[in-house]
Amino acid sequence: MAQDKQFSIRAATPEDAAALISLIQELAIFEKYPDGPEINEDNLANDLRRHACYAFIAFHGEELAGMTLYYLGYSTWQGQYIHLEDLYVRPQFRGNGLGKKLIKAVAKVAYENNYKRLNLNVLEWNQNARNLYSSLNAIDLTKEEGWLVYRFNEKGIETLARDD
Repeated sequence: MAQDKQFSIRAATPEDAAALISLIQELAIFEKYPDGPEINEDNLANDLRRHACYAFIAFHGEELAGMTLYYLGYSTWQGQYIHLEDLYVRPQFRGNGLGKKLIKAVAKVAYENNYKRLNLNVLEWNQNARNLYSSLNAIDLTKEEGWLVYRFNEKGIETLARDD
C-alpha cells in the first residue's frame, strides 16, 4: 500500500484510453470476469472523444493508481443524471481514500451541472465497495425502494428487434 496520500486526479482524454483499458481489465479480473471487456482502446478513445462517456484517472506520482468512468443518463422524474459505470483503485493504493476522491470528482461534476442523482451498481459480494458507498451516504435502492437491475444482452436485443 502506498504510504503517502499524494494522488493527482484529472479528467481523462482519448489519449488515456490504453491506460483506462488496462485498469478496466484489472477491474474485470477483480470482479471475477477474467475474459475482460469486449471494448478495445480505439472504441474507448472514440467514445471519450464523442462524449459517450467520461472518466477521471488517478496517479500516485507517475504510477497509474485508479480511475472512474461515467456517462450521462436521463430520468423522466429528475432530468439528466450521472451513472458511475466503473470505479477502480489498484490494490497497492487502496485504503488511502483514493476511491472516495474519485467519487467526489464525479459528484462535483453532478453538482456543478445541477444533476439530481449519481447512480451506480455494485456486486453483492463486494462488501468493501458497499461499505464505502454507504459511508458516503449512497442509498441502497434494492433495500430501501425495492429496485432490481435487469439487462437485455446482445442476443436479447437482437431477438426483440427481429420479433415482428
